[in-house]
Amino acid sequence: MEYTMHTINVSTVPVADFTTTQISLYSCGSGEYQFTDSSTNLVGEIEQWIWNFNDGTPPVQIYPPANPDVNHLFDHPGVFDVTLTVIGSGGCTDITDDQIVITDADYTVDFTYERMICDTLLFTDLTVPPVGFYSVQWFWEFGDDSTSTWPNPTHVYANSGVYMATLTVVVDSMGYLCAKSTTYPVIAPQKPTIYFTVDPEPTCFGDTTLFYGTSGTAISEWYWNFDDGLFGTGQYIGHLYDTTGFYDVELYITDTNQCQSSLTHQITVIPIPTVNMTINSSPACAGTETYFTGDSPDTITEWYWEFGDGGMSYDQNPMHIYTTSGTYYITLVATDEAGCSGTTTGLIQVIPTPTADFTYNITGCNVIEFIDLSIAPSGYNLVAWNWDFGDGFTTLGPNPTHIFTTGGFYDVTLIVTSDSSGFSCSDSITHTIQAPNGSTAFFTWFPNPAQRGEIISFFGTSGNNILTWEWDFDDGFTANIQNPTHSYTNSGTYQVSLTATDEDGCIVQVVNEVTIGNLPPVEFSWSEPCESTPIQFTVDETITNVAEVQTWHWDFGDGFSSNQQNPLHAYFTDGIYTAILTITDIFGYSNSISHQIDVKPLPMAIFSIEAPNCQGAATQFTDYSTAQSGYLTIWEWD
Repeated sequence: MEYTMHTINVSTVPVADFTTTQISLYSCGSGEYQFTDSSTNLVGEIEQWIWNFNDGTPPVQIYPPANPDVNHLFDHPGVFDVTLTVIGSGGCTDITDDQIVITDADYTVDFTYERMICDTLLFTDLTVPPVGFYSVQWFWEFGDDSTSTWPNPTHVYANSGVYMATLTVVVDSMGYLCAKSTTYPVIAPQKPTIYFTVDPEPTCFGDTTLFYGTSGTAISEWYWNFDDGLFGTGQYIGHLYDTTGFYDVELYITDTNQCQSSLTHQITVIPIPTVNMTINSSPACAGTETYFTGDSPDTITEWYWEFGDGGMSYDQNPMHIYTTSGTYYITLVATDEAGCSGTTTGLIQVIPTPTADFTYNITGCNVIEFIDLSIAPSGYNLVAWNWDFGDGFTTLGPNPTHIFTTGGFYDVTLIVTSDSSGFSCSDSITHTIQAPNGSTAFFTWFPNPAQRGEIISFFGTSGNNILTWEWDFDDGFTANIQNPTHSYTNSGTYQVSLTATDEDGCIVQVVNEVTIGNLPPVEFSWSEPCESTPIQFTVDETITNVAEVQTWHWDFGDGFSSNQQNPLHAYFTDGIYTAILTITDIFGYSNSISHQIDVKPLPMAIFSIEAPNCQGAATQFTDYSTAQSGYLTIWEWD
């Protein structure tokens, strides 16, 4: 028996299997799927996978060690039988399939939103799926990195603004999923804008502070906290603070959507300046100048006065004239550099003034009589009359007479004063009068300036025929001649007047000021006066004020002189000489002193000699000298 032996390899049949996953939800009318192989072979390996999609695309063949899983895009609608053929190592095959349905889902994603309260929004899906499809998934992206999978979610935006919200709706038909999305801008409501202004800022104490709230939103409620324990409502409101300082004012608002906002501003209430007024006279007189003074320790930039009679001023220290008597209320408003104003008031009593008037008559030559025509107010009496004749002379009294020394036009002024119970006012009036030309008179004097005790000569002159000359030397002495002399016992200034009356009875008076100075004291001494011998003349400084002497003049009485203070001088002939010293001081006054200088002649020296007979014997000298005046008292032999 013969036999042969062969080894037969029997392979198992592989089992083809796969799973299908749709990976493209956003493609409707097409779809991309993932096919994942799960085939097995008990013995051996799977050596080939053949994928056939039956959509007009060629099959896909895969060999180990490549991954048998594939992705495939069906780019048109239809029903596609997807098959997987697997071939084992023994050539055994198996096949399996799955059906893919691609439909064209024609629908549009739509949604809307609405505000629920303040910044909370309700989003509502308005998508209508196509026939045979059902909405199965919702994906919301609110544009602020927030999402939701609810079909109709609510969302709160943290900040206001415009956000691009996207809704993706997934529809399903027999396991075929289709997703579409749409994006709309969503306006996230903002909290109401809030602003407020303050007027004025800063506010001056005592003034009302006005607050103005504004918003770009419809506001249903305004609420104010003034930081002083008081509150208020309303968009526009005024508030009065009772103390100065800083206040943190808060405004709370609620809009029609119940959204709220708040804002805080600090305001300042500053003190008003202190102001005082003074009035130079109260009561004041109607028609006269009244002066007002404004004062403040603060820096004032504007002063404003109201005087109570319609008058006003912007000066700090104004002058005002009340034309009518009465009681007036005065108001002073001072504004400082911050714009704050302080006010003070005062009261002034204005009393009536007299009405001044006068006339005049020429009574003779240059003598004019003035007649008062002034009228006192009711209840008042005229008590004083002051006249200014316009020529340097004045007088008192109601009806004076006056002599104008020179003819011409003069502005004569009368000031009258009325009084009632110690309240007095004055009025003045000026009339221009023409005084006739009268006599002329003048006088001069010499010396000028003169000194106390010095005889002064006065010289009266006139262009008219003067009958009488009357002098008044202003020291109680008078004279009645044309050219008198006079000396003053005291130094000083004297108003010397000359009144001259001419043949027509015209009187002219002229007054000049005469200055009398003190004589500067002076005295001197001298050494023994001998003929042809220098004599020392010396000013006595115990009497003479050397420091005030400006010039020295010596007259020695022999034709010689000197301008030295203490000169030397010799007389060449004996005799009696009058030496005069004249000094002039720094004030221009001079004084002199004189003394008799008795110059003695020199003695005649004569003597004889009796010669001796023998050497060593005494020699006799005999004096025969004589003194021409007096006696010889000293002999000196050499």
